[in-house]
Amino acid sequence: MGKQEELQQDHETASASRIIRYQAALAGIPASLNQPSLTDLNDELDAQLKIEDFIVKSREANHPKFKAWGSIALSGAGIVISLAVAFASGFSVAQVWKTYSLEERKATLEERKAQAEIVLKATGGNQEETRANLTALTEAGLLHLEAPQIEKLKVLKPPK
Repeated sequence: MGKQEELQQDHETASASRIIRYQAALAGIPASLNQPSLTDLNDELDAQLKIEDFIVKSREANHPKFKAWGSIALSGAGIVISLAVAFASGFSVAQVWKTYSLEERKATLEERKAQAEIVLKATGGNQEETRANLTALTEAGLLHLEAPQIEKLKVLKPPK
C-alpha cells in the first residue's frame, strides 16, 4: 500500500469520529447567542468538507474512467475497418475481372455459334457441293478453316 493510500485510509477512519465530535459540539452549544463557538465550529466543518472534496477529486484523478487503452482500442478499430474496406474493394475488383472474362468467353462462344450456323447453311446436296461452299467461304474470309477441317466437314448433310 502506498503512502497516499495510507493517508486516505487514515482520513476515512478519523472522519467518522470527527463527525460525531462536531455533532456533539453543535448539540452542546446553548441556544443563547454564543457566536464565537458557533463560527469556530462552522469553520472546522467547512475545512472538513473541503478536505473530503479534495480526496474525492484526488481519487477521480488517480482512477480515470478512460485509460490509455482507449486510444489503442480506437486505432485497432480503425485498422479493422480499413481491412474490411480493402477486402470489399478486392472482392469488387475480382468480380469485375470475373465479369470481364465471362464477357470474353460469351463473345468467343457467340463467334463460334455464328461460324457453326454458317457451316450448316453451307451444306449442299452432296459432299462436293459442301466442300466447294466451305472453301469459298474460307477464301472470302467468313470462315477460318484449314483444308483438313473442310475435308472433315464435307460429310454434313443439309438440315431438313
